[in-house]
Amino acid sequence: MKPIRLFFSIANFTYSSTDRKALKNSLAHSLRIPLLQVKTLEWRDELAGCNLITRYEKTEKLSQLNDEEKDEILYNLLPEPRVANRNVKLKKRAESKRKLKNAIASELKHGNYDAADLMKRWHEVREDQAIPPSWWRKLRENPPAMKRTKQRMSMLTEYFDLHNELCGAEPRSNQAYLQEVVFKIPHKWKIDTGLIPLEQYSEIVMAFYREYFPDYDVTLVLSHHDERLLNTDTGAHCHVYVSTLNEQTKKRDLLKQQRIETAKFQRSFGPVHRTELLPLDGKLQGWQVPNSQFEFDRMFYSFVNARYLNSLGISAEFCSEAERRSQQRRAMNIQSTLPKAQRSFNLESMVKEEVARERKALVKIQQLLSSTEDQLAKKQDALLMVQMKHAEELVRFDIETKQRNDKLSFLDTEINAKTEELTQVKAALVLMRSQLAEVTAKVKTTIVELVEASFMSLAMKANKRPALVEKFTSIFVDRLNENLPNFLQPIAISAQSIMTSKKAEKVFRASISENELS
Repeated sequence: MKPIRLFFSIANFTYSSTDRKALKNSLAHSLRIPLLQVKTLEWRDELAGCNLITRYEKTEKLSQLNDEEKDEILYNLLPEPRVANRNVKLKKRAESKRKLKNAIASELKHGNYDAADLMKRWHEVREDQAIPPSWWRKLRENPPAMKRTKQRMSMLTEYFDLHNELCGAEPRSNQAYLQEVVFKIPHKWKIDTGLIPLEQYSEIVMAFYREYFPDYDVTLVLSHHDERLLNTDTGAHCHVYVSTLNEQTKKRDLLKQQRIETAKFQRSFGPVHRTELLPLDGKLQGWQVPNSQFEFDRMFYSFVNARYLNSLGISAEFCSEAERRSQQRRAMNIQSTLPKAQRSFNLESMVKEEVARERKALVKIQQLLSSTEDQLAKKQDALLMVQMKHAEELVRFDIETKQRNDKLSFLDTEINAKTEELTQVKAALVLMRSQLAEVTAKVKTTIVELVEASFMSLAMKANKRPALVEKFTSIFVDRLNENLPNFLQPIAISAQSIMTSKKAEKVFRASISENELS
């Protein structure tokens, strides 16, 4: 079970003028009627739609009521104001009643029986009952015949006003008239409306009163969830106004009945450790009042735990004795009796604390931001240096790239030229191969022919036919010149040289006999 604390407070308002004013302020706060003299933040208007009002067993949003309807609820719940200078006015009414009795006798004496009957009816109205306003209106609109009419009307007016002002049996000023119950789970326990809905707060209190005090009417219930920070969902609470009038006995004895029920609970709860036994007749001595209040709170805690909280895994517990006796606790108890606007802890103080926290957080954020900005500036400087370095390297790289590209372009041009040249060389080689093949064939033929021609020439020379040799040599050389390309022209010259050589002729003659030549 998660232990929590409850805020359960009861305020009793009497008929005194002081309590009437206090009740008016309490109702104005609960009904969300702003008072001019209140300058502190008591609730948030932007959360007005969260508040509820329950009357005549019907629940609706408080924001649906206009100011006139709220004022009507407020003044209908206030006790009638006590009559100022009551004793003086009682004496004046007695004197006015004596004058009325004398006037009746005078009117009878003068034969004004209608006037006498009217005054007699007024005189016979009991002191605790009001003279009907319709009688006054009828008298004013159609006065009967009477002596000294103006004086009689003035006397009747004075008596009507005094009697109706004093006709109520005014209760003692210290008699309890209305009881206000405030039930709340403080913000610190983090119980939001997702766990305990707003409607359940008033349901808990009304169920408690139906259980122990069924004869007393719950006249008004107001549930609030607008006294919180905008980003929270805790602090829901209710104000329950209970009449002190017992519907069975017609006596205002709620406080006495509460003391009786408290004493019964004390005996039924178990061993009593903290307090002495309380009287069952509800008549307390002064020193017993705090004990009775404690036992009443214990009765409410027990009821709430058993009926509602324990099933949610929550247990309402009282604070420790040390905490109750602490200086802070005593200050809280004193402040609980003050109006919310005068308490040191209220919605305005919560908002101020939130603003202070936000400002503190903002200062930290600003400091962090300033530090971050400094670090960012340093990083930006370092980044700028890196960027400059990279820019220089990039420029250098661009230059080198351009140079390489230019060199590549030049090499491409050279390669293209060399390729073209190579192509030409290949074509030349192909041509030269074909030419070489052709030349080779011609050379072979020429060499054969040359050998044959040389032989023939030598043979003709050996047979001493010089003219035929010369003619044959000339024809053969011309033929060589025609058939051989220019670069083989030396062959023709060599052939001519050989064919005309004397040495060759001698060798030829030496190797070949006359017979062979012939």
